Amino acid sequence: ENILTHLDIKVGVIGTIDAHYKNHKFENSLTTPDPITLHKILHEIEKLGGNTCVMEVSSHAIAQSRINSIIFKCAMFTNLTSDHLDYHKDMEDYFMTKQKLFSKDNLSIINTDCEWGRKLSKTLNNKLTYGTNDQDVVIGGVQSDITSIRFDISYKNIAYNKKINMTGKHNAINFAGCFAACVGLGHKPEDILRAEINPVPGRMELVKKNNVYCFVDYSHTEDALRAALKSLNEIRTNKIITVFGCGGDRDKEKRPKMAKVSESLSDYVIVTSDNPRFEKMEDIISDIKTGFTNLNKKEFIKDRAKAICRALEIAKPKDIILVAGKGHEKYQIIKDKKNKFCDKTVILNA
Repeated sequence: ENILTHLDIKVGVIGTIDAHYKNHKFENSLTTPDPITLHKILHEIEKLGGNTCVMEVSSHAIAQSRINSIIFKCAMFTNLTSDHLDYHKDMEDYFMTKQKLFSKDNLSIINTDCEWGRKLSKTLNNKLTYGTNDQDVVIGGVQSDITSIRFDISYKNIAYNKKINMTGKHNAINFAGCFAACVGLGHKPEDILRAEINPVPGRMELVKKNNVYCFVDYSHTEDALRAALKSLNEIRTNKIITVFGCGGDRDKEKRPKMAKVSESLSDYVIVTSDNPRFEKMEDIISDIKTGFTNLNKKEFIKDRAKAICRALEIAKPKDIILVAGKGHEKYQIIKDKKNKFCDKTVILNA
């Protein structure tokens, strides 16, 4: 969206955070809405003057045929890691569902650092690959600090330099995907690179509190948590405290895996609630506990607000706190109720 807006393209967005065109927001409770809502939003974007939409397509939406009547000019594959296995029977089924978004002849942008991306790439004709190795668009020379990341980006044997106002190597790689999509759609690299990339709510979002660096991030899978913590380890000046939980009534296999990641890449871990839904918090925490090698420097606090406040209480100046799992969400689901809750607000009010 940032790049296309810079290129004077009138672009709307449909995704997990929200659905909007410029400052106009549309009602949408799903990452990818049902077909009627989806077409209504696309129609509204067009009525307001939009001619392009950047859309996040969930595997649920593909499986349930919500997008069957949409013709995509370009589709991008970022990665595939363990998630939604309460819905898909295994990773192969998850992949096969995602694969349906891509056609042999429409433009496809594929991250071939990912093994599933390499598998997908072999089936496509009109494609550009991106990543950190031998792709069409290659990222290198990554240098991060608390507020930004600088990196080299190479295309057709020409290297460029770019800075974006987010931290984390994975954000540099995501930019490479967007760059590849835009050059694939006919835009000049130099024009693309002039675009300013703004921080995204709840995605490695920095919230400073009492000289402690708090990052609110949506990472709710093993791979996403690893990417966030690896990025933070690269810029750390002191200790890292991780606060995380796992959603109830969802993929249970990732719980011990997330514990293992948090333990290996943090100095201190506080396990708390996420969206427990109808599952008992004690059962969720018990599943998470099995992934720890020991319980030293671990705390288990069911109340998420208290867990965040506890992290701030024990943090010293220039420590980093990662509050993972809910990101931009403004609610917490307990049983069938959506209670008002925001990680960022809890940090600011603590």
